[in-house]
Amino acid sequence: MTLAGLVLPLKWHVLANAVGAVCLLLIGHPVAAAAAFVSWSLMAVAHDRLLEGLINASDDVESQAGFRKLGILCAVRTGVYLAPAAFVALSGRPAELFLFGLQAATMWGVGLSAGILSRWLFWAFAGPAVAAAGGLAVFLLPPLAGAGVLLTLATLVLVLVIMTETSRHVIGAWHDAFLDNLALIGDLEQARDQAIAQRA
Repeated sequence: MTLAGLVLPLKWHVLANAVGAVCLLLIGHPVAAAAAFVSWSLMAVAHDRLLEGLINASDDVESQAGFRKLGILCAVRTGVYLAPAAFVALSGRPAELFLFGLQAATMWGVGLSAGILSRWLFWAFAGPAVAAAGGLAVFLLPPLAGAGVLLTLATLVLVLVIMTETSRHVIGAWHDAFLDNLALIGDLEQARDQAIAQRA
């Protein structure tokens, strides 16, 4: 079910990639925009084909091993999507930094949502954005200012981890309660059938 939810028709990927490329174009990077559109679209095709393979093999794969494979795949895709914005942000200009910051925030939001299912998925989406943001801070800022930004970034990561861990435990408890209820229904049906048989 998790894998199926990640598969979208190619046209929606292309549309989203076009919007992202236009954003790069509008801030003055036509070459990066063209390269981003091509690389993102190729990655979308490859990602969906690999997902289909994971879906077909999912019945024979233990859930944690499956999440690990999915996490690696999503981390590569996240890195490909962030690379153009991170590259142009090396200029240090405001528009490029804003664009990268918004893309990184998007990945952190997706990571927060996906992290409810698995730590692997959280880090697959959030990890590349954290690494890129930290790298930009080190590259663009003097040591003291960079340390302040890195400390803030570490605080953000800590907050995201706490939120995903808490949510995952709550949802896990709900899931266990649901399974217990399903088992109870079976026991009650069996008891009912036995009572009917005894009366007959």
